[in-house]
Amino acid sequence: MLVGSAIHKIDPKGRISLPAGYRKELGGSDLIVVPSPTDKALYVFNPESFEEWLDSLFDRSGGFNPRSRKDVVIRQRILASAATLVIDSAGRINVPNEMREYAHLNKDVSVAGNYDHVEIWDAELYEEAMSLISDEEFSNFFYTE
Repeated sequence: MLVGSAIHKIDPKGRISLPAGYRKELGGSDLIVVPSPTDKALYVFNPESFEEWLDSLFDRSGGFNPRSRKDVVIRQRILASAATLVIDSAGRINVPNEMREYAHLNKDVSVAGNYDHVEIWDAELYEEAMSLISDEEFSNFFYTE
């Protein structure tokens, strides 16, 4: 399970260091990165988790239907927006320029585990997203009263 978060620098070539624990949990050196469908962030998966995530998007409609034009186009758009990345010998991934622009990745980035994938955010945007839930709301989440 991918947990925790850290702030890292993205270098001018678009390389971001992935923490060793994330690299170990993701396994292998090939990763799939896709823009978040809901936020200005990137999701990083190992190939198996990406496949499971993609399949899960169609679960509420009974699963992917290859005879549904809508399902086919949605899947095509997701796959077309994804990229395969390789972890280099220094433990870094090189994020494509169009993905860096999409997620506003310039200098400081937050690298956060989210159960089955890693999220990469601009550090300020990540803080803004986390502040959408107040500390009190977060605390109250754990109680039924």
